[in-house]
Amino acid sequence: MIEDTHPLTPLQAGMLFHTLASPEFDVYTLRIALTVAGVADPGALGRAWQRVVDRTPILRASVSLAGGAPVQVVHRGVVLPVRELDWTGEGPDRETRLRELVDRDRERPLDPRRAPASRLVLARLPGDRVQLLWTVHHLFVDGWSVERILDDVLAAYAAMITGEPDEPPARPPFREYVTWLGQQDETAAAEYWRGALAGLGAPVAPPWDRPPAAGHRASAFGHTTVTVPADRPRRFAREHRLTVNTLVRAAWALVLARHAGADDVVFGTTISTRFGDLPDAASIVGPLINTVPVRTRIGWDSRVLPWLRELKADWAAARAQGFLALDRIRAVSGLPAGQPLFTTLVTFENYPDEPDALNRAGVRVEEMSGDEYTDNPLTLTAYETAARIVLRLAYDAELFGPATADRLGAALATAVEGLVADPDRLVDDVPATAAAETRLVLGEWSRSGRPPATPVTAHELFRAQARRTPGATAVVDGATTLTYAELDARSDRLAHHLAGLGVGPEVFVGLHATRGAGFVLGMLGIHKAGGAYLPLDPAWPAGRHAALLASAGATVTVVSGTAGLGDGSEGGEGVQVRLAPGQAGVARSAPLPRARPGHPACLIHTSGSTGRPKGVVVPHAGVAGLVAHSADALGVGRGDRLLLACSIGFDMAFWTVVTALGTGATLVLADGERLRPGPALARLIDEQRVSHLFLVPSALAVLPGDALGGVRALLAGGEALPAALAARWAPGRRLVNGYGPTEATAMATFSEPLDGTGEPPIGTPVADLRAFVLDHRLRPVPPGTTGELYLAGTGLARGYHGQAAETSARFVACPYGEPGERMYRTGDLVRQRAGGALWYVGRADDQVQIRGFRVEPGEVEAALAAHPGVGRAVVVARADGPARTLAAYLVAATTPAPTTAELAEHLAGLLPGHLIPAVFVPLDELPLNGNGKVDRRALPEPPAPVAGHRLPRTGTERELARVWAGLLGRAVVGVDEKFFEAGGTSLTLVRLNGHLPELSMAELLQRPTISEMAALLDDRRRVRTTGSGEDWEL
Repeated sequence: MIEDTHPLTPLQAGMLFHTLASPEFDVYTLRIALTVAGVADPGALGRAWQRVVDRTPILRASVSLAGGAPVQVVHRGVVLPVRELDWTGEGPDRETRLRELVDRDRERPLDPRRAPASRLVLARLPGDRVQLLWTVHHLFVDGWSVERILDDVLAAYAAMITGEPDEPPARPPFREYVTWLGQQDETAAAEYWRGALAGLGAPVAPPWDRPPAAGHRASAFGHTTVTVPADRPRRFAREHRLTVNTLVRAAWALVLARHAGADDVVFGTTISTRFGDLPDAASIVGPLINTVPVRTRIGWDSRVLPWLRELKADWAAARAQGFLALDRIRAVSGLPAGQPLFTTLVTFENYPDEPDALNRAGVRVEEMSGDEYTDNPLTLTAYETAARIVLRLAYDAELFGPATADRLGAALATAVEGLVADPDRLVDDVPATAAAETRLVLGEWSRSGRPPATPVTAHELFRAQARRTPGATAVVDGATTLTYAELDARSDRLAHHLAGLGVGPEVFVGLHATRGAGFVLGMLGIHKAGGAYLPLDPAWPAGRHAALLASAGATVTVVSGTAGLGDGSEGGEGVQVRLAPGQAGVARSAPLPRARPGHPACLIHTSGSTGRPKGVVVPHAGVAGLVAHSADALGVGRGDRLLLACSIGFDMAFWTVVTALGTGATLVLADGERLRPGPALARLIDEQRVSHLFLVPSALAVLPGDALGGVRALLAGGEALPAALAARWAPGRRLVNGYGPTEATAMATFSEPLDGTGEPPIGTPVADLRAFVLDHRLRPVPPGTTGELYLAGTGLARGYHGQAAETSARFVACPYGEPGERMYRTGDLVRQRAGGALWYVGRADDQVQIRGFRVEPGEVEAALAAHPGVGRAVVVARADGPARTLAAYLVAATTPAPTTAELAEHLAGLLPGHLIPAVFVPLDELPLNGNGKVDRRALPEPPAPVAGHRLPRTGTERELARVWAGLLGRAVVGVDEKFFEAGGTSLTLVRLNGHLPELSMAELLQRPTISEMAALLDDRRRVRTTGSGEDWEL
């Protein structure tokens, strides 16, 4: 029989939606567990509960959808299901039985469409104690109502036992609240929320283990509970006119902010709406609550007490307008459609402060707890007991693992205690990570677990391998093959010659070579003489060679193959030692200078933000550990064949050589056209039976699908490895993702072999390094949180040659190491998960990766600014298929503005090819933000390039581009344009052949682009200079 009907509140409607959307899972179901003493008749307690149901309309209500719009229906004659159990005999303890009971109860979701939406279990315990479990849908009660109902039940039970009259309190029905709610000024409330949420961005995400996919709905929940001693927070709250609720919400805001690296966070909270002019609101039974967003700006530089008072005032203002439906609040927030306001929810339940206060006729509540699951991925429910503050996290088990939830709970407890420790401390000093977790992050998780290697020099590592396997093949370069013994002897002769020229420890020697045997011979010879090599890629412009040699103070340059350094002009007044076949060796004389592990092994230049390249001084100290770790990670050793597939100026060229020659493998060398990413590289790998390989992901992306059949181990690095690319190449081989700046001896971390699922991690540090993920104050961030990566250990570079200020800015004191230890600030943003594995997130600055090279846009901008026709220039990286390229935006200083060809020609004389933009975009002015700085995000997309219009990058390509342009009468020609499609004729091809006597007419027809002709020319010139199959000598 129906007693009454009335509408649902907006909160009830929301709960109903989520309940019906997941009927198999009991979202918004409250379970209240109570241990009650002094119960002589458990059956009478059940009857007392029924009496309270009979006189409380909301406990007899259900939801009807019959008329379209859902309404609440209050029924008469509703019977509460009561089940009695006997737990007095032998069996598990009470806590175990209660857990099992709750787990079974969760398998029976409540249906709010049927009254009553509740049930009761009474389990008799030894003596006069009873365990109760009351299950009720949150759609009909809130935490405040629970206390009212329990008090009424105990009063009814006492009346039954004592025979005294049962005089229930007069409580207004819930429908009076529904009526009051409909009379509130929603327009004014909407304006308040519009202002409170103005400028809000995407919600701060918690530290997911697995971020939710679009349309995700929870199918399983877990929970974890921590407690905090209540005395100190309560005393702090009383002394400073705050509430424990304020402390808990402030602590949760700090935990979210620290995990997200944010200073403006929003979470949801359930507030009581028992305020205003509603008569006797405190005594009404029902859900007089609403869920609203809580926006908290973290005043990191504020003191704790003023910040808490500010939050209290903000929350009081929000509470006054807290009756507005969440859907309306979201509608006025200005957020894009479909974007949630928050992803976590905080509920502070007003269970009795002192359960003993519920004491009637000797019947008393000894213990009380509750739990609930919501539709939010992460819900914090807090409540107070006599001695403790209980903090319970319910989480979507598909998105969070138990370990992450436990860490969040511990962090929250730490933050609550930290807030009340000192009201005058800075908010930024309040810890939001548990001490035990911090110890793990700074200790076990910062290391690889492998024992550190004994530091030795790179050439000592090679020499030891040469003694073990003298007859094994060390180097294959086309028809040239050198055993370990031969390479050892020849590099000895070069070393003695260089020593005679004054080469020794702390001396930098230029090494101008293609990717051939001469590069390896030169490197070893320089090392054995005690010096450090300075790579000079022949593809770089002559001006850059000269600048690098001058900056390093290098007076000796080893030259292999053809020039660029032939007339000595680029090396200034220095000595050139030319490697060529047939020259006599130099007899051994005095002992060679001895380099030690702390001495430089190489000087490798990276792009500099000030416009000046940074010369990284890499010592030998980290080589042994790097090689040992690489051998283990990739399984490389004697009999394997490792290809050098990158420029000699790239730090991974050093890694490739020392890894191959330090493990007894064969180093495979090639140059020019054969190393071009794509089918040519795939053929080379197959023909040379390459078993191990390093490639940047952009090169890996353009390989044919059937390539790498014989490659057993593949190391990707130099750029972020996309998940799809990892999934493509992981099957059938050991695929490892690596990461490392030149400042950490090329490779700092290796992942475990990837299985091709999920986002690839960059792994854990090599044996001689430690990795710390820190915030702006050099404190460890919580696992799963984005922070800046710092590296420490013997594998670090010494710094930047001749740039003391830059060195001190990037190599800083390590607060977590031995006295005097340094750590390198990488500028890379990463996340570290439990166990120590790292995931790359991005950069903390404008630096980008182009084909594996680090590029500071500022260096390119400075070079452009040196052109008289350029007023202002900005350079950014843009996606270009699987790779990234640079785009330059310019405001001209002259009329007419410089052409693309002029700008490219200008840069080609100053910068290597990977620093030359692929496109130049003229603008009337650069877009600025409110601070007067260039707004890079507002720069327009560059125009789509004309097919083939890639600009020349090497010296040979630039030489050919000038010839083509002259013959075709064009200002600029793309290096991938085909000759006849670009306007060439048979007559102009004959004229082109006259400019290129090294190539036949048939070869020009077979290779119709500048890039193909340049690659063939480079190969032809190299072969002509070094010979084919002839021995290398000094």
